[in-house]
Amino acid sequence: MRIAVIGSRTMATAFRLGGVADVTEVQDGANVDGDLARTRFKELIGNAEVGMIVISESAAGAIRKDIDRFHDQKRMLPLLLELPDEGGEEEDRMAKVIRRAVGIDVTR
Repeated sequence: MRIAVIGSRTMATAFRLGGVADVTEVQDGANVDGDLARTRFKELIGNAEVGMIVISESAAGAIRKDIDRFHDQKRMLPLLLELPDEGGEEEDRMAKVIRRAVGIDVTR
């Protein structure tokens, strides 16, 4: 099973540094290429080798109907994880979760 990422350049860079090779950049600043995000999402959910899809909040928002249809199927795999965009409202909460789990403040 492999991990795939759909998101911004910053998210893509972070996951590439972490060793994830299947990364698709669909976001430039606040602009999301919804067509590219949708196409890539459909490819990934149809690939039995993909165990987890990490997607940015903005990219997920651009393809919300596709994501809702995927959830309606009640499939166990791939696991879909939506992460907040950098500077988003959820960033502080996410940083706290990571700090508790890892013991390192990732925002500094």
